[in-house]
Amino acid sequence: MNKTVIAAVAAILVGMNVYTLYKFRSYRHDATTMLQANKSAIDERGTLSMQMPLNYSNIGTSIADVVACDTAGNNVRLGDALRHRTLVCRISDTYCSSCNNYLIDVFRTLKEPDNERIIFLASCEQRRFYRKYVSQFGIEKFQVYFVEEDMLNADEIGFPYFFVVAADGRIELCYIPAETTPQLDVQNLSQMYNTMIKAMK
Repeated sequence: MNKTVIAAVAAILVGMNVYTLYKFRSYRHDATTMLQANKSAIDERGTLSMQMPLNYSNIGTSIADVVACDTAGNNVRLGDALRHRTLVCRISDTYCSSCNNYLIDVFRTLKEPDNERIIFLASCEQRRFYRKYVSQFGIEKFQVYFVEEDMLNADEIGFPYFFVVAADGRIELCYIPAETTPQLDVQNLSQMYNTMIKAMK
């Protein structure tokens, strides 16, 4: 009799523990989902809030007279390299390497990109390492130009970014991506690119 009672009590205790563990995991999952959703919303607002001052300080400024260096070592006036509206990716070895990699990965989401309408402006602390720097990021198939640091107001932010520039060299729109908002970044890049391409047709 005592053994039966003990077994029943033990079974009840085990059942209560299992149920408690189940409820704990359920609550933890719900709480984690809620926190992630809130964090995603906060990150998205944070990313978007950076765009107003960024664009205010850059839209309308011109990069036409900036002298850059191509991968062959030739000096090129960017105004001469811009034949039409172009999507520009700005990276530098002074920026966080994971940020540079993230931005380039975002660019790789573009389907069938028109490489003539995309250029990379890269900065490298030592110009003699420039080609190695381009190879390191695997962007040789794009038009890549070396430019000095602080070429634009946006360079002061210290993060890689991309922007649309008109054929006359005027900046039309800038965008700083953030690793916390990948879906937003891909969406904005694709929208900017597709709008730019449609405008050329």
